[in-house]
Amino acid sequence: MPGFWIRALSAASALALTVPAVAVQVRVEELSAPPSAPLLKLQQSLREARASGSVRVYSAGRSLEGRNIPLVVMSPTGRPSLPPVRVLIICAQHGDEPASVEAISDIIRHCASGWDPSELLTPSLRKGSAGLEGLKNVLWIIVPAANPDGLQAGRRSNSAGADINRDWYARTQPETRAVKQAFARWAPHMVLDLHQWSPDDPPPADNGLEMAAAPGRTNSMERALAGRVLPAVRATGRNVSLISSRPGADPTLAHRFFASTGAVSFLIETAARSAPDERRRMLKDLVLLLSDAAGRTAAPGWEEALKGTPAGAAAASFHYPAEYREWVASRDGGGPGGPQGPLSDPRLWAAAALGLCLAVMRTRQGEAHPLRGRTAGGRVSPVRRRPWGFGVGSSTARRFPRYERARERAPLLKNALRAAASCAENMSYGPRSRPTSIRPIVSTAETGNR
Repeated sequence: MPGFWIRALSAASALALTVPAVAVQVRVEELSAPPSAPLLKLQQSLREARASGSVRVYSAGRSLEGRNIPLVVMSPTGRPSLPPVRVLIICAQHGDEPASVEAISDIIRHCASGWDPSELLTPSLRKGSAGLEGLKNVLWIIVPAANPDGLQAGRRSNSAGADINRDWYARTQPETRAVKQAFARWAPHMVLDLHQWSPDDPPPADNGLEMAAAPGRTNSMERALAGRVLPAVRATGRNVSLISSRPGADPTLAHRFFASTGAVSFLIETAARSAPDERRRMLKDLVLLLSDAAGRTAAPGWEEALKGTPAGAAAASFHYPAEYREWVASRDGGGPGGPQGPLSDPRLWAAAALGLCLAVMRTRQGEAHPLRGRTAGGRVSPVRRRPWGFGVGSSTARRFPRYERARERAPLLKNALRAAASCAENMSYGPRSRPTSIRPIVSTAETGNR
């Protein structure tokens, strides 16, 4: 009989090991010590986002000085999902332009908490936003600090003195290579590159939305998206120009490079004369409204717009990474299979089987209390029904009564349920629950002729 329970325990252990484990996020790393103000705000937002359990924060790569380049993957609604439209947002290619980092930090913190994204809009825009319903069809892939070394030093270039927004075709710098790998892995439909004009830039240096020409297709999708967004922004009294890249413009800039692959690509510039708060408001308004307009465009519309381009082919063949799919499914019903209840998770059944086996073995080997005090040998062997050691009482152990054996096995069900429940407590269910035995994937991770 003992051999049976050993075999059962081995089978339960093997079953538990074959069930895919929950992937864990990488440890949050310090972007710098001590961090500059924009990096400090970003660190705080990433920690809060991780604590919410509604985002994934990966590492896109490392800068020349070894700082982590974060890559945040999240739904604007704060609920994990597998939406059809993906938007890549690149911030702070230039380290002396912190407005994009501050704006995106606010967006990450707000949306990760599950709050209404429309609350981030300028008040005069909220009424006409219709609740930003298109955001439920969007996944953001955010690089909140493409140039962390430059941000820490407050300089335009990276630590090698290179302007990474002129390095997109050669990709000699680790920062550009990291963002390009993120683009290749997540196959976004649209790219938003966030910048700000400085007082040293030549006039007009005003708010601008530049769309880059994509070879092999027209800019009809870019014009349609801008046509939904710009009238609403201009109605607030702010001027935003729609610009088309002129022929012969520098092709090494990020938004033009990504447009060359066929992706819809915009450069967002904020006016040089704007106050810091206005810069951040403008960036948040444009990011939210453009993402909402992208989500309101149905998947067939995107397929038609990007047809015949490398970006379109990549988007059409894209499959969400297995780790991300499993995480979405574990977060209470975001996956394509519908809500995931506790009883649908095979890990729970493996844990219950393992707990049952352990409870049975514990009961058989440790519940010899009824014979204590009636034998001179002390503890009774659970195998031979005889007292341990030598002495009086062995005959009493051999005559182990049936009613005492029944009393010995009475706690079996209670022990099994208690062991299974303790395993189930660490399952990742509920809108805000997460495994307590593991830590979540954070990693601390790029404009006009800018």
